[in-house]
Amino acid sequence: MQMPQLAAAPFFLVGSDPLSRDWLARHAVRLAALGAVGFLVKAESDAELQSIRQLAPGIPVTPLDATQLAKTLGLTHYPVLVTAGLIEQ
Repeated sequence: MQMPQLAAAPFFLVGSDPLSRDWLARHAVRLAALGAVGFLVKAESDAELQSIRQLAPGIPVTPLDATQLAKTLGLTHYPVLVTAGLIEQ
């Protein structure tokens, strides 16, 4: 999907599920190179947030209720990366 008004700064949405954890670990170098920031959806605890942050050291990850954002972007699954108007999974 191309949406030029999105992503002045790249961002990604992840959960704490195994798929999201694997995706974040595999893409951490690229995400850091892009200067991406992350949002953890459905964070259950601070410990869970910290464990996600450890998978991508140096990349800011913040908890976020992404319900409205997901609706706006037409997202039904994560992890997802939004860069320069592109949405990719």
